[in-house]
Amino acid sequence: MSLTVEKPGTCIRVYKSVFSSLAAEDFLAKLVEAIADEWDHPELVWKNSGVGSHNHITSHRTSVSCTLTSLFKPYAPTELSEFFALNIDNKIQTAMIDYVSENLLPGASREPYGVLKYFPGAEYHAHYDHSPQTSRVFSMVASLSEADEGGELEFPNFDVILKLSPGDIVFFPSNFPYLHIAHPVVTGTKHSIVTWYI
Repeated sequence: MSLTVEKPGTCIRVYKSVFSSLAAEDFLAKLVEAIADEWDHPELVWKNSGVGSHNHITSHRTSVSCTLTSLFKPYAPTELSEFFALNIDNKIQTAMIDYVSENLLPGASREPYGVLKYFPGAEYHAHYDHSPQTSRVFSMVASLSEADEGGELEFPNFDVILKLSPGDIVFFPSNFPYLHIAHPVVTGTKHSIVTWYI
């Protein structure tokens, strides 16, 4: 798999069209259907996104999130988990290996994937992802859908503002210089897959 990589800032890498926009759209449709089917998928639910190691709900972060833990072992395989593994997770892994190699990082294990949903007005104020409780080394945001207007990802310390397209992935260090902002969505809805590597 050939990767197209943009380097907008030190250690910030944007991998373009890692998975197809059709795969992103199909996965999102399947996820929404699974969330609606509470009997078959009781663990897939939208919840208010929290902040910090205690997951406090504050106005600092106003998206909703769904953890994808149930798409992996020890949970039984499902059509949704198999689609995600084949069409999205395998592609994320390829880009992650390249990022680790490019930045001479040790091997990394990741926290569970989550999907974030930003509806009009939803945002995440300036924050960074590392804390003594998490020991996160680098972070990942993968786009499933983008807002029509707003929703940019900004790294103010590097004068970088990104508007990803579905299928794009950005990796960046989790520590405090990599403070970042998810700008408010103005119109449309943004969905992102996120995880952190330790």
